[in-house]
Amino acid sequence: MRITGWILVLIGAAAAAFLVYEAVTIPFLHGAGLAQAGFELFVFSVVLGVPGLIASVLGTLLVRRHALMGAPAPHRFPIASTMITALTVFAIIGAFVFSLMMRTYGFFWR
Repeated sequence: MRITGWILVLIGAAAAAFLVYEAVTIPFLHGAGLAQAGFELFVFSVVLGVPGLIASVLGTLLVRRHALMGAPAPHRFPIASTMITALTVFAIIGAFVFSLMMRTYGFFWR
């Protein structure tokens, strides 16, 4: 059961890493590529980010449940999975807000 939780946590982290990579590369684009990348980040935040966020939270709950059932050293693994999930949530929400800011205010860094 614990391995399933970790797999879900890491799937969510991979989705967040992909969204962060997409958000970081957007300012280096120009013209139509920049507009397309902004819309792509918005779509990926919804289509990839939300399931990744849900998977990461469910995985952390599974790891926590396993730790509470008397696994050895129960205090280490829930903290690590909780921190990874917190970073995942922050990254996904940050990418989504960044895409919404681009759609609302234009390319505000120029």
